[in-house]
Amino acid sequence: MQSLIEDVSFIFEECARLNDMVKLGRFKEIPREDAFCYLPHPSQSWPHGKMMCSRAGFTRLEGITRVALQRADLQKRVSIKPARKAMAEILVRKFLREGRPINEKHVARAMAENGRRSAATTSDLTHFVPCHLMLSQQPTEFQLGPVRFINRKIFRKKLADHIRANRAINRNMSRRVVFDAVRYFNTFGWIAEVTITACDREVSETMANSAVFAALNCLHVLFGARHSRKMTVGGPGIDYDKRGGFSVNPDGTLFSGASYGGPGEVGFGDKWFELFADAEAQTAIANLGTALEVAVDPSLRRPISERFLDAAQWYGEAVRETSQGAKAVKYVTALERMVMTDEKDDIAGLVSSRVAALCLEKPTVEGREKWRADTKRAYVIRSKLVHGSLSPTSDLVYEGVSLGADLGRSALLSALSAIGPEGLRSQDVSNRQLGCCYDDLVAHVDRVIENAAARR
Repeated sequence: MQSLIEDVSFIFEECARLNDMVKLGRFKEIPREDAFCYLPHPSQSWPHGKMMCSRAGFTRLEGITRVALQRADLQKRVSIKPARKAMAEILVRKFLREGRPINEKHVARAMAENGRRSAATTSDLTHFVPCHLMLSQQPTEFQLGPVRFINRKIFRKKLADHIRANRAINRNMSRRVVFDAVRYFNTFGWIAEVTITACDREVSETMANSAVFAALNCLHVLFGARHSRKMTVGGPGIDYDKRGGFSVNPDGTLFSGASYGGPGEVGFGDKWFELFADAEAQTAIANLGTALEVAVDPSLRRPISERFLDAAQWYGEAVRETSQGAKAVKYVTALERMVMTDEKDDIAGLVSSRVAALCLEKPTVEGREKWRADTKRAYVIRSKLVHGSLSPTSDLVYEGVSLGADLGRSALLSALSAIGPEGLRSQDVSNRQLGCCYDDLVAHVDRVIENAAARR
């Protein structure tokens, strides 16, 4: 608390120092980075009345605000800028306008008040995020845990209902803004609907976009790289992508060409979802939904779900990546994020043995060694790329991409199945515990293979 008291005192000392310089006509001596930091003036209402505060003072103010948010358990729910503004108003009112002493009691009360004011800005918000998934509009909706995807027709009906309901409430709603937003959304075939719990608007919007991207990453894992590379979230509002090119041969003959494409994947029929109707696929979809719960509620602390979503993000970024070299690197990084737990020695061997144990379907030496060899091969290609001994244009890179895409999908889905919903929701799993679980799995698979070989 003593450091917070010193920070509050320092803030007002800086205000006094800079404003004395202004009164003495020494404004030009004030550094540029200090001249644009302001607090509300104690004698006038904010934001019309201002007084200068140095960059150093503003940094202390932000630090105090972060501590206040942390004490109120709001650090992940409230954006720093409005909370900092509220803290500035509270400090000026208490210690300048009301003249209270800067001591432990009043600083603590100021921080508590900031927490209450910040908490009042939070609410549950439902967001609609446009996506390019597949051109097929069937089924009309599908869901991955807390993220629901609805087709354009369903969204337009839902939006029309909201617009009619809000027109009576808010007569100042800009028709032009609504029209432009509707026209933009009409260029997307699918809309993600997601509710973020108890955050302010800025944090809620950021989390909603992150959650939808996390859901898209999970779709990449579920569908595989070859069937989902054109899927994306947001971006330019285009109905189709028209491109062209020109070339000239040595005798001056001009060649021209044009291509017409569209966003989203073409190869999905109207009954594509029936491909995922079996029990194994439904279990995978349910587990993906469980992992995504942590993406919409900042109060959840689920280490394994967070780890899986991190790995799925690397995998999804690899799928959407245009550079083959970057693809190969990101696929293997997805594997590392899923199965590595702070080990430092023989990483390639450790990753390959854990991936093999996760993905092996039949307990045979040949199958296990095939998985290990493929994983090591992908790892070697990634290492050569990262350390500069392999050109990103080498033919080996394409091998690394192909291996990485298949290994990443198999390993992530297998890990998801092995962990299950209980593990995904667990709040107290350390890296060491997870590493021991992986090691036990490897040992178990080795014993099963040895026993099967002995019986033969």
